[in-house]
Formats: sequence, structure tokens, C-alpha cells
Amino acid sequence: MSEKGIQSLPADVTRQLQVLTRSQWFIMVTVCAILLSYYSVSLMKQKLVCTATDPALCKCLPETLPIQTFSSILILLALTFYVGLSGKTVCQAKQQGNPKQIHTSSLNHTANLLVLIAGMIRFGLLIAQDRAESSL
Repeated sequence: MSEKGIQSLPADVTRQLQVLTRSQWFIMVTVCAILLSYYSVSLMKQKLVCTATDPALCKCLPETLPIQTFSSILILLALTFYVGLSGKTVCQAKQQGNPKQIHTSSLNHTANLLVLIAGMIRFGLLIAQDRAESSL
């Protein structure tokens, strides 16, 4: 749709389009994080094989921790966006006063919060694992 066509839309539709555009952007952030995780696992496989065959070759492979850390940060960024978005949805449902919508949006928001907490725990474990390995 052209810029002129978007400008002629009602303000609430324009806001919804902006939310959808940001959502698409954060979906791409998530896809990039998944690709980084895939690459990290591929490096781990290579390190496992070279450790068993020729450990000297392992020195050429990049470290996986920075890749995993960046991937986790991207995931946390996207999850934070979605928690905020679901929180706004809860507020809007409460303003409208529809009990069914309030219940549904509240459950969705709680689920998003739990996923964010799980992501934070995973990130913390990643950092703790690195500290434990580096102190050996």
C-alpha cells in the first residue's frame, strides 16, 4: 500500500498497522536469533568431531558463547516487545469491559511473561555456565 493510501486510513487503523509492522520486525529478530542458535549448534558439532579426531583443528573454530549470548539477547528483546504488547492488550480489554476478552488477554499476557522469565533464566544459565567453565 502506498504512503498516501496509508495516510488516508483512520488513525486507529494506522496505529494497528504500525503495531503489525513492529511485530513483523520482531519476528525477523527472532528468526535471526534462531539462525544464530543453529549456527552455534553446528559449531559445537564441528568441535566435537575435531576434538575426537584432531584437537589442533578446534583452535580455528570460533567460540560459541558470544554467538549464543547475542542470540539470547535478541530473543529477550523480542520477548520484551511481545510482553509489552500483550500488556497493552490487557489494558484495552479492561477499558472495553468485556470479561471474556479480559480473561483471554490476561492469560495471554501471563503466558508471555512466563516465556520471558524462562528466557531470562536460560540467559542466566548461559552466563553462569561460562563463568563456571572459565574458573576451571
